Amino acid sequence: MDDWGISIHVCGSVSGSEYLRFDCFEDEPHYHYIHPTDDFQVWVPFDEGPNGPMLDWALDCLANRTQEMLRCSGGSYLADFVDLTRLGETCAAVARLARSLNNAKVRPEVAA
Repeated sequence: MDDWGISIHVCGSVSGSEYLRFDCFEDEPHYHYIHPTDDFQVWVPFDEGPNGPMLDWALDCLANRTQEMLRCSGGSYLADFVDLTRLGETCAAVARLARSLNNAKVRPEVAA
């Protein structure tokens, strides 16, 4: 893959199953609603025109719409148990790391 950028994965803490992924890539930014129990996903292209930079949009979604987005990906039972205080703390930490990597243009696989 020639495209690169920050990729943020949202997984269940018990099962480890992935439910959401935000691929904030330079050339083809997109996100996924992943339905792990049904073994399919919905790939959604991102339009920066009306939405602005994808990383900003993705971080806003994580902070403010995680529960709704989990419900769209078959994770309703998880959405009901989201600890909003911990979510806020985690989102702040993810935002700091993602912005730092993005500003440094560090490929995520190198930073891990």
